[in-house]
Amino acid sequence: MKFVPGKEIHGPDVLSRRPLKETIPNQDILREEICVAALTEANLMTQPFSEAIWKQVTRAQAEDPTSNQLAATIIKGWPQHPDDLDNQLKPFFSVRGELNIQHSLVCKGNRIYTPKSLQKCFLSRLPEGHLGLEKCRSRAAVSVWWPHLSTQLTQAVEGCEECIRQRKNPKEPLMPTTLPDYPWQMVGADFLHAQGKEYLLIIDYFSTFPFLIPMKKKTAGAVIQELEPLFSIFGAPEIFRSDNGPPFNSFEFEAFCRTWEVTLIISSPRYPRSNGKAEAGVKKMKDILNKCSSMSDTYRGLLAYRDAQLQDGCTPAQLFLGRKTRTLLPVLPAELRPQWPDLPAVKQAHQERIQRAKEHHDRVTRARLLKPLSPEPATEPRSYWVSALGRRYRRNREALIWAPTPTIQRPDFYHYSSSGAAASSAQGASAEGAQRSASPGPPQLTPEVLRPSPPPLTGNTTGSRARGNRVERSRPSGESRLRTSGRRIKRPTSLRDYEL
Repeated sequence: MKFVPGKEIHGPDVLSRRPLKETIPNQDILREEICVAALTEANLMTQPFSEAIWKQVTRAQAEDPTSNQLAATIIKGWPQHPDDLDNQLKPFFSVRGELNIQHSLVCKGNRIYTPKSLQKCFLSRLPEGHLGLEKCRSRAAVSVWWPHLSTQLTQAVEGCEECIRQRKNPKEPLMPTTLPDYPWQMVGADFLHAQGKEYLLIIDYFSTFPFLIPMKKKTAGAVIQELEPLFSIFGAPEIFRSDNGPPFNSFEFEAFCRTWEVTLIISSPRYPRSNGKAEAGVKKMKDILNKCSSMSDTYRGLLAYRDAQLQDGCTPAQLFLGRKTRTLLPVLPAELRPQWPDLPAVKQAHQERIQRAKEHHDRVTRARLLKPLSPEPATEPRSYWVSALGRRYRRNREALIWAPTPTIQRPDFYHYSSSGAAASSAQGASAEGAQRSASPGPPQLTPEVLRPSPPPLTGNTTGSRARGNRVERSRPSGESRLRTSGRRIKRPTSLRDYEL
């Protein structure tokens, strides 16, 4: 079988370029138009509209001047150029071939044209269920239509507060940590809980050599007390990496790192993946602790782990100490002599393995770079400072969702009333909308589901607190009161800066 391009098949190519002289009779064109109209009417009659909604749309189109003028233009015929139309009919010119009238209703195909008086009503109903933009468009494709519906629907879905809270950013491409130049140059730390006890893990980024320390307290002082002996034996590292949890984010630990001239790098809150070496070490240490019955077995398991070869072909002990450690397995004395591995080859193998892991991660997760945001960037990559509700938050770019200010409210148009009632309800809705617009809006960047600010208190609330519908007078900070026994009660001086 051989493929031949169409231009080289001369017979069909010539015939396709020579159209027939005969034209389609007007009767056939009329028959096709009748079939199209009948099919459109059949689709319209099968739409699952209730009688109340049908009457509502019929009355709204009858009272809408644009609908009446549009219906007259459809019957009379469209001009050749949109400049010959009124301004209110120009948006319909591009779809004039799909506009028709069925059962006294202006339609676009099998979709009913919705006047402006009902557009907000149906625009609020289309996103019901929070099914996403494509589902909302598919619902609109078989029900209603008006100019710029797709744009308004996109704004409504993207501005939905609940959808923004549940929305997740795609994964960004993996950013591997560069392998240090020598052991103990960069270390990571993290806490882990196993067998009812707390442990502190210190791991070397160059060799993956772990130190597992049982901890009774997770305070900065307790951590410093365990780190100082390690620093005195192996020297002070250049970089110390940890998550953003206590006690690593305390002033005391930061001062300790400054004293030892160690650069402290902490992860963005709720983004522990940036300290990936320590997180992977935690999984391995938990696996050892959960499978060992005693601490003696645990220490022997750590000894075996430090003497086991990594994927780069060397053991953590070789990369950290420059020699293998003596285990309970018999080895020749020559194996225990100090001998550094070929470090350039080790780095090359490590770089190739990390690059393969990055490509696999980016391919499986379909990772892509996210658009940079306008907030103040932090010193760490992909990290920002965000101001919300009077506080500053540091968050990774993956945790930040762009939230446009919602412009589409959800009015209550489910029951159509007379013109007077509709006018009064519209006035109420406009007054409510003005009140909403006067109130401060939510922050445009929500790093997480933040608690909304408390509602303002009504009435004279100076020096008082509102409880339900009752306003109670609060006591001044320095005021004391007497018990029935005669004993005077005073507020502690430690609470003088707090208002209860």
